[in-house]
Amino acid sequence: MTETAPTECGQLAMAAVAMVALAAVIACGNRDARPEPARPAPPAAEKPGHSSGEELFPAEKFDEIQTFFARKRRVATRCFIQALEQGELAPRSAGYITLSMTILESGATSDVAIAEATLQSNHLDECLLGHVRRWIVTSLPRPLQYTYTFAFDTL
Repeated sequence: MTETAPTECGQLAMAAVAMVALAAVIACGNRDARPEPARPAPPAAEKPGHSSGEELFPAEKFDEIQTFFARKRRVATRCFIQALEQGELAPRSAGYITLSMTILESGATSDVAIAEATLQSNHLDECLLGHVRRWIVTSLPRPLQYTYTFAFDTL
C-alpha cells in the first residue's frame, strides 16, 4: 500500500458524508426557516346518516360514495390550480370547500351547492360545482342528502 492510500480513503469518506448531507438537504426541500401560518382545518368528516327518521343506508353505499369522491380528488385539484394560475387565490393558499347535495336514486347529483368554504374564488367554486353537477355517483334505494369536503393546500 502506498502512503497516499489513507488520504484517498479520507477523501472518499468525506465525499460520502458530503453526498449524504446533500441528499438530506434535497429531501427536506428548500423551505424558509419561517414558521408556516396556521392553516384552517377542514371540518371533521361527517358520517352521513338517514334523514327524517327512515332506516339507515347500508354502510357499503356510504363506502362507495366516499370512494367515488376520493377518486375525484384530481378534478378538484385541477380547479384549485386553475384558480391559483388566474390569480384568484394567493400562491400559498390553503383551505377547504364543503359541498352539499342530494344524490338521487339514479346516482345523479342534484341541488349541489357550496355549504362552507374558507377559500374565496369564483373560478374554484364554479369549476367544482360544474363538475359535481355532472357526476353519477352510485345508485341508491332513495335520495340521500350528502356533504363532502375537499381540502386544498399548496406545498
